[in-house]
Amino acid sequence: MSSRLWKFLVQDIIDAIARIQGYVHDLSLDEFQQDRKTLDAVERNFIIIGEASGQMPRQVRDKFPLVPWRDMSDMRNYVAHNYWGIEVQQVWDTIHLDLPGLVPMLKEMLDHETE
Repeated sequence: MSSRLWKFLVQDIIDAIARIQGYVHDLSLDEFQQDRKTLDAVERNFIIIGEASGQMPRQVRDKFPLVPWRDMSDMRNYVAHNYWGIEVQQVWDTIHLDLPGLVPMLKEMLDHETE
C-alpha cells in the first residue's frame, strides 16, 4: 500500500469524525436517542472509521502507536454486529469523550508525514 493511500484512510477517519460531530453538535442525549436518522448516520460513520483503521498498514500503526487503532476497529465491530442492541449512551460517550482527542493525533500524523 502506498504512503499516499494510508493518508487517504486517515483523512477518511477525520472526515467521518467531523460528520459525526456535526450530526450531534446541537442535540441532547435524549434528542439523539429519539432521532433514528441521526443514530443511523452516526453508526455508519463509526463503521467508516473502523474500516479505515482496520485497513491501515501495520507499519503505519506501529509508527503511530498512540492512535487507538484497535479501539476504532472494535467500535466498528460493536456497531455492525450489535445492530439490535447498541447502547446509545456508549455511542454518545464515545462521541464526546474519545473522538475530540483523536482528531489532533490524526492531523499530527498527516503533518508529520508532510515534513
